[in-house]
Amino acid sequence: MSGLGFSDAFSPSRAISAGWEGLKRAPVAVVLGAIILLVSDSNCNFEKKLENGNWESFWWLVGAAILVGGFLGIILFLLRIFVLPGYLQVCARAVRGQKADPDQLFSASHRFLDMLLWGLLHTGVRLLTVLALGAPLVPFGVVGVISGREEVGIVLAVVAGFYVLAIGLPVFTYVELGLFFGDYRVALEGSGPLTALKESWNLASGNRLWLLLYRVIMFFFEIAGFLVMVVGVVFTRGIRDVGTVGAYLDFVHGPWTAPPSAPVPPS
Repeated sequence: MSGLGFSDAFSPSRAISAGWEGLKRAPVAVVLGAIILLVSDSNCNFEKKLENGNWESFWWLVGAAILVGGFLGIILFLLRIFVLPGYLQVCARAVRGQKADPDQLFSASHRFLDMLLWGLLHTGVRLLTVLALGAPLVPFGVVGVISGREEVGIVLAVVAGFYVLAIGLPVFTYVELGLFFGDYRVALEGSGPLTALKESWNLASGNRLWLLLYRVIMFFFEIAGFLVMVVGVVFTRGIRDVGTVGAYLDFVHGPWTAPPSAPVPPS
């Protein structure tokens, strides 16, 4: 079965509709998975006040906050990696007309290692991209420090800002969109991390602009759940995830058609 065109598969309205239907089929599993991912995707911020000029206490608290934050960050990262394959499989079952139980969120432990390696590879590619894009800014900083002149610093800051907006941000977005399908390839297709990278890049090729538009619209859809009712973000996140899995499956494997309902027997 041939897949749908990208713009048809990744239609926001189509994805939201499919996501809603999928949520109704497996509400507990999808909502529970969405809650776990929302928690694991969140950042832990620690703010401490400096009182009475106690600098030694201040730096001790900063160091402790960094250690605790780093530890929690690792725990949340591993939690996300562990749950994500099962969650995406639950979304796939729901959007394709099947029911899913909450325990299926934790039934894809055999994909943990590949998902972990993919997560590290994904993070590494992001980091290398940022470093490569940031390297040209180093000379601006050096020149600004050496000159010691305010007007020179202002000019360099303007040029650097233009570089970030005109080159840095578009290039980073281009790379990030190329990595978008990696989670789906690992969780749903059983691909290894390097294979997932290649496959994700190929799937995004020629479709990045529409994919960017889709992601922006779905981001605001998810946020709408928070704005309307704080806990509503759990449901809009679930609908977004189920709908996006459905869009991916429609694009790669072709659309799913619900089986016809049984005829009503004559009275």
